[in-house]
Amino acid sequence: MRNAIWLVALAGCSLSSGIEVAPNHLDVSTLETSHVDGVYEMRALDADGASVGFVRLRTGTIAGLGQMLPGNDVGSEIVVSFHGEETRTVSHETQHFFLRANGPVRELLQLDEVATVLARDASISLPPRAVEVGYELDTYYCRSSELNQSPLARQCCMEDPDAGSMTTVFVNPSGQVSYRVKNPYHNGCKAMDGVSSCDGDSCFYGPNGYAKASLVTGSNAKVMTDYTPYTYGNYCTYDFYGSPQTPDFPDVTGSFPNGQGCPGGATGAGDWDY
Repeated sequence: MRNAIWLVALAGCSLSSGIEVAPNHLDVSTLETSHVDGVYEMRALDADGASVGFVRLRTGTIAGLGQMLPGNDVGSEIVVSFHGEETRTVSHETQHFFLRANGPVRELLQLDEVATVLARDASISLPPRAVEVGYELDTYYCRSSELNQSPLARQCCMEDPDAGSMTTVFVNPSGQVSYRVKNPYHNGCKAMDGVSSCDGDSCFYGPNGYAKASLVTGSNAKVMTDYTPYTYGNYCTYDFYGSPQTPDFPDVTGSFPNGQGCPGGATGAGDWDY
């Protein structure tokens, strides 16, 4: 049965089992997926069939989201767990998801089979990296032009402003780590592919060229620079501590106006604020 891929279509339910994974240092052998009542889950199993991790996506009403991001509680929640380490990310995005993670959780997401299944089944992928277009990442203090006029972006780290595939990582007023991925091709409102036109709140990239903010929940967050030899160079990362830590990056107030939307249809004004 492990070599078979089977789908069971029930009312509001689909299941997939026995998706084999190439030998890897994480000891992940197979993947199972389910989609039940609007909740998608991918489970990673070891060679004995024991679950060692999962990725769970839920969209709809996310309790408390409106207290962490401007707007209401409608959005998404992604929880990734691997060998006891867990990352929870929330956003107002409900269609396509860039998922940022550190350590073993990131290693799980980088397995080819995991990345393929998540992209195919749930439109979940890692943020684009400048290395894909021939650049090595580097980190910088954030530019005010990349940020909103409010709120203050604390400990703001910016990746690769010259290669186009840019990300900002900072701590927002609710104390969560906020990250936003910029369109590597154009500024302004565009569809998910970064080049196609779009209308209003159907746009993926908003008026400043960024996707909607995603928040990694935790407490006493510190943003810093990490280095991965022979892979991405320097990149912005974060961690959570038991007590406040001395920042590595300065707080930055942006210059881009808040409350902007995309032309055409419903504007989605403010959807890309953080």
